[in-house]
Amino acid sequence: MIAAPPISGGAVVLTYHPHDFQRLFHASAAPLRVCMAGTRGGKSRAISVECQIAMMKMPGSVGLIISPDYPQHNRNLRPYLDELLLPIGKYSERDHKYELKNGSVAWVLYADKPNSMRGVGADWVCGDELRLWTREAWQVVQTRMDKTWSRFWGATTPNGRDWVWEEFLEGSRSVNRYGVEEVHPDRNRRKAVWVWKTVDNTAVPGMAEVVANMRETQPAQFWRQEYEASIEQFTGAVYPDYGDDHFIDAFEIPNWWERVIGVDTGASDPTAMAAFAVSPEGVWYQYGESCERGKTTPDRHATLTELIGDALYWTVRVGDDAKQEMLDLEAMGMPVTPAARDFISRYSRVTDALRTERYKVFRTCEITDQALRRYVWPPETEGGSQRDRKPLHGQSDLPDAIGYAFGADLSGSRPPRPAAAVGPTWDSVVRLIKRARHPVGAGPSLRLGWG
Repeated sequence: MIAAPPISGGAVVLTYHPHDFQRLFHASAAPLRVCMAGTRGGKSRAISVECQIAMMKMPGSVGLIISPDYPQHNRNLRPYLDELLLPIGKYSERDHKYELKNGSVAWVLYADKPNSMRGVGADWVCGDELRLWTREAWQVVQTRMDKTWSRFWGATTPNGRDWVWEEFLEGSRSVNRYGVEEVHPDRNRRKAVWVWKTVDNTAVPGMAEVVANMRETQPAQFWRQEYEASIEQFTGAVYPDYGDDHFIDAFEIPNWWERVIGVDTGASDPTAMAAFAVSPEGVWYQYGESCERGKTTPDRHATLTELIGDALYWTVRVGDDAKQEMLDLEAMGMPVTPAARDFISRYSRVTDALRTERYKVFRTCEITDQALRRYVWPPETEGGSQRDRKPLHGQSDLPDAIGYAFGADLSGSRPPRPAAAVGPTWDSVVRLIKRARHPVGAGPSLRLGWG
């Protein structure tokens, strides 16, 4: 019979002061534990501390630390892990592995590559942002916890009735004396989940004010999901704030206003483009659109050239899954910027702009007007699951292009820059250099703002 790793004596000294909800999470003896909390609720720090405790108290143990993907891990979980583990161990960039002097090892893996997790038995597994995992990834993880003492702890923000809800929350609930929901779907109490709000994280000063401000700009359902850890099913219009007040008469746009063009490429789907001019006050005016099937790269280049016109400053943003298309446009002299395909971020930015009257659509953009009004969430499926949390696919071409544009890294507004302004911007210089490197079929001439 295989013996469990020994539990070393002595208390683990932590420079960590958990709030009441984190304390309950740490104190539980349930083999499968999940903290489901609002954004910045302290859930990722809690599971990172569990990793430290396991590695220090179980010499020679093997653990798996699993994030949705590599960029997400570096942004979210790794800063906590490095803070906790590097003072007492080391990390191998080549092997993606933490190791302590007592022989404990923790491998860093990614849920977007489930097959990479096969073949590794684990004493414990730590999973971050479970809502971004697929059910397949969770099923593979379960096969890795192949010891009687194997433990799992995870962290996530709710994502409707997805697989996390079905696996951990679809069961009886009880409220303990601290007012925290402790969920035990299994009668043998193998699973335990704690649910808390963002404002319950007392370690971050001013959090209540931040959450209150977000409530003014975010969609109500989205705000409840992200900050109150509420299980929400999104229904109806995606952008209910869009209306007649946002559909305005066209006017002549100064050529020194920043132009941003979002592009959603399509093979079988239409290629959609949404062109914006950003005023010095930070208002985004959509002055151009295109949504056509059968577009080739030269066709897209020609349409982009027409939409850019005589603008002095412009950015083209393409969904980052269209890597070959971006390379082809670059080769034709059209510098582009990849736009992240994270729908929630796009949805949040566009909603904020609509609510604060910073997004206007010219009446010449009739297709956009119709697309925004018809853009709806899918009906709830029979099983109650909306795994991808995205609107109906057939309506998403132009709205996706709009979302890509709103991901542009602008400071909200640019200072007035008439033709007599002094010198080019740094972005303009970079684009000019790229043009010089790719002279074939060079796009619209880049005129710098010297007057």
